Amino acid sequence: MDQELVRLIRLLRGFALNQVIASAVRRDIPSLVAGTTRTGVELAALTGLPWQRLQPMLVILADLGIVQMEGDGYRGTPAAELLARGSGRLHGLALMSAESYYRAWAALDTSLDTGASAFEHVHGMSMWQYLDAHPDVSEQFAQTMGASADLAAQPILEAVEFPAHGTLVDVGGGNGSLVAAILEHHPGLHAQVLELPSQVRRANERLGGRGLDGRYRVVAGDMFTDIPAGADLYLFKGVFHNWPDEALTRMLTPFCAGLRSGARVVVVERAMSDGPMTVDQAINTLTMTLLFGSTDRTVEEYRALLTAQGLHTRIPDATDPRLDIIEATKE
Repeated sequence: MDQELVRLIRLLRGFALNQVIASAVRRDIPSLVAGTTRTGVELAALTGLPWQRLQPMLVILADLGIVQMEGDGYRGTPAAELLARGSGRLHGLALMSAESYYRAWAALDTSLDTGASAFEHVHGMSMWQYLDAHPDVSEQFAQTMGASADLAAQPILEAVEFPAHGTLVDVGGGNGSLVAAILEHHPGLHAQVLELPSQVRRANERLGGRGLDGRYRVVAGDMFTDIPAGADLYLFKGVFHNWPDEALTRMLTPFCAGLRSGARVVVVERAMSDGPMTVDQAINTLTMTLLFGSTDRTVEEYRALLTAQGLHTRIPDATDPRLDIIEATKE
């Protein structure tokens, strides 16, 4: 058979692979086989699926490298651990990608034609409103963002010179995991986490019990109106790329005007390269348009948003090539 035909057919079936992975995650198959081997009979009993329907799923999961055959059983690979309930970094993303994100991607033409959010077009509300209205999806989103923050914590700690004393505000700080890491490394620092009301409980849960009592506060609010004033350093990780230039400028203008002299703003993103666009960058920036009507930007484009507000910017050395850090100071 024509190899190009075979290759394209497999690509066109990508939607089916996405749904099989999500269905396996919903039925806890990655958790059931993580670190152990289960027979087909055991998995059928544990998932409630008859073998004639479970078997093709396992064949696909094996082909994708999520399970592997061991004798007459199936054992989870490292990929299964990433998808497992609770500890799996990709558990929440697997579910969102096959449900709320999946429906938005089906309306990609809307974003391509208009530059507006296909997610909002399909669901009738912004993604932030959708998270407030769907606690289960909000939990999946928080898990995904928390995993991202955990991976970024060490490179940020190495690249940014945090003040020995004073106050840090993490704007859109998610479940608080990044603030927890910063406070543990800088015992003289205090922090506030600004998040949407739907995320406050998770941030308090993550920060509680870490020996940080009295050094943090989780604030429910909107970054356009509720960023706490008077802090020494403001951290925006993975926030700017969610918003088009007009919205960011509308937020930054009063925020930067209210900064005290010497206050710093640290922006952490995965910026676009100045050279040819990679496939990963192309997917990332299309995702931003699809979800938020926004786009990824180059470091200089992020930097320009801050210099336009009269801030002095510099680029600290980042130890992780997947992260770009822009530091801005109010002089």
